[in-house]
Amino acid sequence: MFNAWFGTVGDSLFAGPPLDFYDTLDYAHGEFFDSVLQVFVYPIPIIVSIFFYRKYNPNNLFYIVLWAGILCTLEWASETFFNLFQYKEWKLWYSFVFYMFVISVNLIFANKVKKLLIL
Repeated sequence: MFNAWFGTVGDSLFAGPPLDFYDTLDYAHGEFFDSVLQVFVYPIPIIVSIFFYRKYNPNNLFYIVLWAGILCTLEWASETFFNLFQYKEWKLWYSFVFYMFVISVNLIFANKVKKLLIL
């Protein structure tokens, strides 16, 4: 739920006025299919990243950069091949920084939940 909420807030903030950095799908405003993507598609890579993080316990910085790169690649493919985004002022490296933040927050949350479940 957190990642669905985070995606919705992020798209509202960055894609809507006054910033208006990009459009999603064919419109400058949200639509039903945006909600479908934010609830079912966007959280899946985050869930997969948390699964592998907990299974292999990699170096945090390397892992955050790796998954930010994976998410940027998915965004690039969505924009290039499927016209999911129409960038206006947005640059893909902005997404990379944003994804580093998102992965970091999710890993912190996953670690806190793990500690609560063990105690």
